Amino acid sequence: KKKIQATEIVEAGSASGSKQRVLTKAELSFKQMQEKTQNKRILEKASMTHKERVEKFNQHLDSLTEHFDIPKVSWTK
Repeated sequence: KKKIQATEIVEAGSASGSKQRVLTKAELSFKQMQEKTQNKRILEKASMTHKERVEKFNQHLDSLTEHFDIPKVSWTK
């Protein structure tokens, strides 16, 4: 699908004869890699439900020390 889109972009640029910008091979591969990583990121985020993310975050918070605990200062009390 991506190769078809890339060839359509190149053909549209050469066939029209107007001042459209033609993408180079490096630009095309860069856009393809961006789309690939974006799709991968979307799939990773969609793999967990909101409830699962909240549970994982709560487990993480439970494993941390409580920063607001006041240590005992005086030995007499």
